[in-house]
Amino acid sequence: MKETVYYKPQIGRETKDILREITPADQQYIKTVMTAYLDLETADPRPEFKEWFNQPNKKLPPKKEKGLGPNTPKTWCEGIISKLNQAPNRRDLSPKQCEGIEMLSQAISEIYDRCPSIEFKNKLNKDDDNRPAGFGKLFK
Repeated sequence: MKETVYYKPQIGRETKDILREITPADQQYIKTVMTAYLDLETADPRPEFKEWFNQPNKKLPPKKEKGLGPNTPKTWCEGIISKLNQAPNRRDLSPKQCEGIEMLSQAISEIYDRCPSIEFKNKLNKDDDNRPAGFGKLFK
């Protein structure tokens, strides 16, 4: 099961990568999911889960401060929550942050059957999903 979060590219801002703006509802959803993942650390009785959750994971983007090494799932969740809590209008995520959220949600969904994985999609391509192949070429 997948949960899709649509974003709008923030064109015109001087950033290394084009940031992705999500809606306030999706901002709250991502914070809720990351908080739930943090809660799993104490709720899951398996010591293997706690160990995995606190181990550096090279599949996650590295910590923002250079030289601090890879994130753990726990530090990743804390960082995303902190970033999205900065202000109500700070709803932008980098492509690397989106990839990290997708990767972690995929790993959690493999551990817990009823946890959906998260995928990010460009809102501008949303309507294209329902169009027949070649539709755009006809009406340019």
